[in-house]
Amino acid sequence: MDGLQVQSALKRSHKHWEEQAGTVTAWLAHISESLRLAANTPCETGRGTPDSCPDAEFRQ
Repeated sequence: MDGLQVQSALKRSHKHWEEQAGTVTAWLAHISESLRLAANTPCETGRGTPDSCPDAEFRQ
């Protein structure tokens, strides 16, 4: 009987781990997409020139 309980506990633990791994993967994909969009967004200062942005040299 003890072996069946251990097996059941391991299966539940594995299922939970798989769910958590999926959640982390989705979270990282969302962060990656947000960073990609931010990196490709032109920097506007209100004067219409992106040159006055602090990191303008990196956006060219």
